[in-house]
Amino acid sequence: MKKFIEKSYSDLKNKISVDYSFALKKNKIHKKTLNKNKIKILYPSNMYSYKNHKIIVQFLKIINLDNISFYFTCSRKEFEPYLDIKNLHRINYFNHKDLEKIYHQYDAIIFPSLIESLGLPIFEAIQMQMPVIAANLPYSKEIKSKYIKYFNPKSVKSLHKTINILFFK
Repeated sequence: MKKFIEKSYSDLKNKISVDYSFALKKNKIHKKTLNKNKIKILYPSNMYSYKNHKIIVQFLKIINLDNISFYFTCSRKEFEPYLDIKNLHRINYFNHKDLEKIYHQYDAIIFPSLIESLGLPIFEAIQMQMPVIAANLPYSKEIKSKYIKYFNPKSVKSLHKTINILFFK
C-alpha cells in the first residue's frame, strides 16, 4: 500500500508511514480444535474473478482429499456453477458483527486474491490468531504474522504444499 501511495504521490514519499496496528474490534482468540479428518477452510470474499476463487476449484478438481472442505461466502446464484464440486460448499454473506462467530467455525481462511490493496480478512483472522493461507504477493507480504502461510496463487501444487505444511507437518 505504501509503495502504491508513493508511486501516485511522489512528493509525499518521505512523509508516508503505514501503521498496521489500527484497532479492530477485540475478537476472541481462535481456539477451534483441529480435526485432521474434517478440515474446514473459509473463503471470506466476493466472487470477483481477480479474487482468484478459481484456484480453490482447480485444487478440488485435481487434488482428491476427502478431509478438506472449502466454504465460499456467496449467494446461491453465484454458487450454481460449483454445485458439482466435491468438498466445496457455500455460506451466505454475513455481517461484520457475526465475523467472530463465523470465523470460529473454520480451521483457517484462504485469501488467494491476485489484486488487492489490503486484505482486511487477513487482519481479522490474524488478530484472532487464526491460520491464514494467503497469496504470496506484495499486498499480503506487507502483513507480518506467524499465522500466515503463503502460496503461489497460480499454482495448485503450491496451494497443496502450503495446506500440507499448515495442517499435516
